[in-house]
Amino acid sequence: MSLKDPFPIKAYLAAEWLYNLEGHHGETVVVDIIGVYPLIHEELRFNCCVRENGALFWCLPVTAFRWRMDVSDDVLSPEQLVYHPCPDREIQVSVVSFFPGKEISCFFPEGESGARRILGEYLFSVDHPEDNILQHCMR
Repeated sequence: MSLKDPFPIKAYLAAEWLYNLEGHHGETVVVDIIGVYPLIHEELRFNCCVRENGALFWCLPVTAFRWRMDVSDDVLSPEQLVYHPCPDREIQVSVVSFFPGKEISCFFPEGESGARRILGEYLFSVDHPEDNILQHCMR
């Protein structure tokens, strides 16, 4: 198993996040995710750079991103997107060489006892070594 740095990652950001959540609803902007930031007891946040003009934005939640350029509403709720809040600020980001570019199945909780299966592409993993928690990011 070999590990490598996953960044930058092309992504699609809901444009309202660039305008203080006021206006530009339904529009999408192409960005590069350039880093991950842990906030203790909250979900991971993402740092990105807008491809068009180089503007930098820090600590955006996963709900700010879209899985395709032409999708304006969420496929999954925020509760389904993130399972574990960050237990601490110590993280290690890596890519497991076996997974990149491969389609993987992810299961997200849905309803009382069900799960929703979605196919996606593995991007990278975030390890919280002190607490033995491993999170995988996919699109």
